Amino acid sequence: MVKESKRTLKRIPAFRSEAEEARWYGVHRDDLHEYMDMDDAELVEPKANGDRSGMTQALSLRLPQRLLTGLRRVAEQQEISYQMLIKQWLTERLAQESAPSITRRPQSRRSRAA
Repeated sequence: MVKESKRTLKRIPAFRSEAEEARWYGVHRDDLHEYMDMDDAELVEPKANGDRSGMTQALSLRLPQRLLTGLRRVAEQQEISYQMLIKQWLTERLAQESAPSITRRPQSRRSRAA
């Protein structure tokens, strides 16, 4: 049998992105009980990350100031960090380059001669 709440809960808004949702939950962390029934909630401790070596690699990259400014502007519009934007764009481009395509440009002369 489902227990009925004695109080009216506030409505959680619809979000345009995961970043927007994450920010909302961060801001409302202390008053989530006003948005959802926490009577049966269970506290879950985060798992230790363990050894993360090898999972990511730090990279130092020098970019022209205008390019970095443009990246930051686009990232701000998408409400993500510019580093995340760079990772997303590199991932998307790598997927494009890796996918077989009929319309792909022919290889350059230098790479064909090798």
